[in-house]
Amino acid sequence: MAPFVTAAFALVAGYPSLRVKGHYFAIVTLAFNLVIFIVLMHATDLTQGEAGISGIPKPGRAEGWLDFRQRETYYYFVLVIAVAMTALAALIVRSRIGQTLIAIRQNETLVGAIGIAAWKYKLFAFVAAAIYAGLAGALYAHYQSFINPEIFGLAQSLDAILAVIIGGSGTILGPVIGAFVVVFLPEYLRFAESFRLILYGLLLVLATIFMPRGIVGVVGQVWERITRRASR
Repeated sequence: MAPFVTAAFALVAGYPSLRVKGHYFAIVTLAFNLVIFIVLMHATDLTQGEAGISGIPKPGRAEGWLDFRQRETYYYFVLVIAVAMTALAALIVRSRIGQTLIAIRQNETLVGAIGIAAWKYKLFAFVAAAIYAGLAGALYAHYQSFINPEIFGLAQSLDAILAVIIGGSGTILGPVIGAFVVVFLPEYLRFAESFRLILYGLLLVLATIFMPRGIVGVVGQVWERITRRASR
C-alpha cells in the first residue's frame, strides 16, 4: 500500500515541480518536502505527531519455515527485494523509456524539438522513484515497529542526494556505492568525537570537488587509462 500512496503524492507534487528546471526544481521539491513534514507533524490524529506510530506489527512466519521476526531472515528478505528493485531499474534504463530519459538528461531541448513531451517521461521517473521510496519506508517501518515524521526529514533527503553525488549520478551502481559511503563513513569517523561531523562534511565537499562524476566515474576513468596503455 505504501508505494501506491507515495506514487499518488509524487503525481501531485511532480506535475507542478517538473514545469520548472534547474535550481528552481530543487527549491520546489524541497518546499513540498517541508510542507508534507509540517503537515504530518501536526496531523496528530493520523500520525500522532512527534510521538509517532508505534506497535506496527512485524512480519510473521511464511510457509511455516521463514520467520521474518528474526533479524537475519528479515535482512536477507530486504536484500532480495533490494537486488530485485535494482535489476528492475536496470531494465527500465535499457528500455525505450530509459533511453528517452537519458536523451532528456543530455539535451532536453533537442528531445522537445523532435516532438517528445519530456515532462511526461520525467514525471514517470519522479513517480517511479517515489514508489521505491515508499517500499523502502514500509520495510523500515515494519522492521522497527515504529515510525514518525522526524525519521524522514530534511537530513535524510540530503543523504540520498549525497549518495547519488558521491557514487556517481546517471548510473545504477553509483547510488548503491554512495549509500554505503553515506551510511558507514560517519560510523568510521566516531574516533574524532566532536569533530566527526566536521570531518564528514569536509570529506563530502572534497569528494564533490575532485570527483564530480562520483566514485563510479573515477573508476571508469582509471579503467579506460589502463585499457589504453594495455592496447599500446
